[in-house]
Parts: sequence; C-alpha cells; structure tokens
Amino acid sequence: METYLKLRLPSSLPYLFAAFRISIPLSVIGAVVGEWFSGDRGLGSVIIVAHSNLDMPTLFSAILVLAFIGITLTVITTYVERKDALLARLDNGVLRPCRANLQQRHSRRLKNSSCLISPMAGS
Repeated sequence: METYLKLRLPSSLPYLFAAFRISIPLSVIGAVVGEWFSGDRGLGSVIIVAHSNLDMPTLFSAILVLAFIGITLTVITTYVERKDALLARLDNGVLRPCRANLQQRHSRRLKNSSCLISPMAGS
C-alpha cells in the first residue's frame, strides 16, 4: 500500500490529468447529444426546441452556457494539475520557496564571477 501511495499514484497523475483534459469537453458534448435524443430537460433539449422554433437568442445562449461550463471545468482541471505539480516539486525538494536563499545564491554568483561580460560579447 505504501508503494502504491508514494510511488505509483504520484507517477500516474500526469496521465490522469491528461485524460481529464480530454474527457471533460467530450463528456459535456456527450451529455448534450444524449439530451438531444432522449431528454426532455436540459440544455440539449433547449437547443432542439429553440432550433425548431427558430429562437436564435435562446439557442445561442444555451450554446454559450455549454461553452462556459466546458471552459470552466477545463480551467479548474488545469489549476488542480498545476497545484499538484507544484506540491510534488516542493515535496521532492526541487523547488525552494524561500526568496532569501535565491538572493543569497545570486549575490554569491556575482561575487565569484570575475567579470560581468557575457562570453558572446567578445566574439
């Protein structure tokens, strides 16, 4: 169980998030198509009724709501994915959030360098 939680699950998360990025828009499309054929409620049936009645403002507003739902779910997935990647890098010690350490390293680098001219400047 420990191997699964500490090794296999974290290594599978990029694949899981890639699957989410693909499946979220397709699930919204699938829900609408399912409502077209068998639903009596929902945005899919609103689109069908508005199309039959030539009610273009209602038709396009339903399409815009569906686009907003798909974009919002994709943005939430991307946010969670980036948050997870940041936490994974913090846990592994790759990323150090302390700004003072970065400033100290930068000042040491400047003190140790003999000149501040780039190597490409002489050629």
